[in-house]
Order: sequence, then structure tokens, then C-alpha cells
Amino acid sequence: MNRIYALAAATALMCASAARAATEITFWEQEFEDVQKSLDGVIANFEKANPGIKVKRSHYKNEDLRTQFQTAAMGGGGGDVVLGPNDIAGPFAVMNIIAPVDWTKLDGFTESTVKAVTDAKGKVWALPVARGNHLMLFVNKKIVPTAPATVEDLVKVAHEHSDAAKGTYGFAYNLNEPFWFVTFLGAYGESPLVQAQPKLNGKGMVDALALVKDFKFKDKIVPPDCDYTCAETLFVEGKVGMTINGDWSIQKYRDALKQDLIIAPLPKLAATGKFMAPMVSGKYLFFNAKSKGEKLAAAHKFGEYLTSKDVQEKLTKETGRLPAIKALAGSSVISSDPILKATDDAMANGQPMPMEVEMRVVWDAIRPQLQAVMAGRTEPKLAADVMQKDAETKIKEMKQ
Repeated sequence: MNRIYALAAATALMCASAARAATEITFWEQEFEDVQKSLDGVIANFEKANPGIKVKRSHYKNEDLRTQFQTAAMGGGGGDVVLGPNDIAGPFAVMNIIAPVDWTKLDGFTESTVKAVTDAKGKVWALPVARGNHLMLFVNKKIVPTAPATVEDLVKVAHEHSDAAKGTYGFAYNLNEPFWFVTFLGAYGESPLVQAQPKLNGKGMVDALALVKDFKFKDKIVPPDCDYTCAETLFVEGKVGMTINGDWSIQKYRDALKQDLIIAPLPKLAATGKFMAPMVSGKYLFFNAKSKGEKLAAAHKFGEYLTSKDVQEKLTKETGRLPAIKALAGSSVISSDPILKATDDAMANGQPMPMEVEMRVVWDAIRPQLQAVMAGRTEPKLAADVMQKDAETKIKEMKQ
């Protein structure tokens, strides 16, 4: 009997030792509830396939993820793996709290997703998990039967449904937000940041500012003081025929308009022959620079699992987000879903969102001058010159 007890005790001890031997990695994210559920399923499958590794998921609100990880990592802690947008790459890389992903091959990922986490020196700072986070054109076909192919057509159609005297407009978008504005800059063949240097006072910037100014003062096709909530509300309530918003808004618009919703790429500017170019990025896995040994190896294995073909296909189906790997580009998982196909088409003319910290300076430099132009307080040329000067000054101060 004593032998049986001894054997049971030894078995329990062995199980306890095995449990203690499991490597635990912490996984931080800031996802919606439905995505969290999908991630939990993926984590369970990963742990089953890798019994020596445990993944502890922790959820944070959007901005909290950035600040909490920054604070924790600077003190030697923080998540081993962090799932977030590309714009945290620049600050985290500068602070040396994440490590570049030079331990794996990246040629299997779509080019735009990799570029969005590649710095000016060519270092890549995260593994892409999904691509998107881009703006596109939404059309209410009850009001506008087909999506306009050009900006000029958009203005014409919007004008037909606008009457400033009655307070009705054919088009609405977030007028004073740079993320929306730079899509028009792309139609003039320019980007706001090139090789970590601001490019804000070129002819394209002046022309783009003049274009959006005309929307309000000359064409009178947009509400005079429209922010994100204004544009979204007007579109959902069927009071405007067209709007610009991101892939995150699709479900809300589908619920409101149902079969009357058209999702289309941002149109071409006939005057230049170039398409409007939304900033594109996605969701990424960042790896804590302090992780070492077994934790680091486990974190890398988890990253490779999340970016494997089967898991990417599963996440695409469950979350409605475009996969980050080339193996699924143009696959049936996208082409068989009208929403994913439309979202994919809308991404085709995008430009990778720069990850450098200088991009934040550029946004801050554009915003007040864009607001001044849209308020009629300044002219496009002066606004562009001030943007460039402000950006150069702030970048210089930042590097001192």
C-alpha cells in the first residue's frame, strides 16, 4: 500500500514539476471582443500543439497598451509579445524596448505590411498579422447608384445632391484630420514623409489643400464643420450619399444601409491620372527587447504560429481582416467574401504608413494648417510652407 502511495506521490511530483517547467509568455493586445475570442481559440490550439508553452493574454485599451507597455518595458517588464498597430513601432524602436524581427524570413508577407514596420535604415520591427486599417469610399446607392471613378465625378455627383441653403450635402468626411487629408495628397503623387524627412511644401501639397478647400467654399459639397462623428452620423442616417472612412467602420455601415452599401476604392484624380492613396498598415506582433532564453524562443514560436497559413486563414474568416501573408493574397478566403474583396480592392492603391517617430511630428504639423485652410483663414501655399517649417523645427528639437 505504501508503494502505491509512494508511486502516486512521485507521479504527482513529476506532474507538478512538468507544470512548473512550462514556459509562460505574456501576450498583450488591444482588440475588440470578437477578435479576443478568436485569439483565445488560436492560443488554445497553440498550447495544445506546444504543451511546454503557456500564453497569458492581457487586454488593454488602445492608448493604454502603448503607455503601459512603454512604462513596464522601460523597467524591464511588459508583455513578451504585443499585438498592436504599426505606429507604436517608431517610438518603441527608438526607446529600445522592442527587438527587430531579423530572426525570421519576411519574404512570405505582403510588401506593404512589411514596409509599414521598416525604418529608414531597413530594419523591420514587427511581424505582420493582418493588413488594412485604411480609408475607402462608402456610397449609399439609394442616393448615388454607382461609386464615382474619379474625384471630378465625385464632386459632380455630390454637387447634384447638395444645397447649402437647405443644409444638405452629397459628401461628408473628417475635414480637418490629416489621416483623411493625405489621401488627396497621394492623388498628386506626393507623400508627407519620405525617408524620415517631411515633404509638406511641394506643389502637390498646395494643390491638395486647394482641392479640399474648394469642396467647402467653391463646390459647397461638404458640411462646413464636419468631424468624424458628423460624417459618420450623416451617412448612417442616409443624409449624405458618400463618405470616406476606414475598414473598422464597415460593420456599422452594413448594419445601417444593408444592401444599399457600396464599398469602393478611393477614386482617381483625372487631372493627374493618379489614385487617391490611403495610408495602409495593419496589425503587428512586437517582441519585447528584454525577453531572453526560453521565453524569447517561445515568443518567436508563438509569432510564427500566428502568421502560419492555417491560422491566418482562420483569423481572416473569423475577424473579417485581410491576411498579411502572400500565400492567401487573392485566395478564395478573400474572393468568396464580398466585403473582404471590396476591402482588398480598396487597399490596392494605398501607401505604407511610415513607422518613424517623425510621422507623428508630420501629423501635428499638418493639422493646424489644414484647419486654417478649411476655416478660410489662410491660403494653401502659405499653409504648406508653415507645415514644412514647423515639422523641420520639431524634428530638430526632438533629436537634440
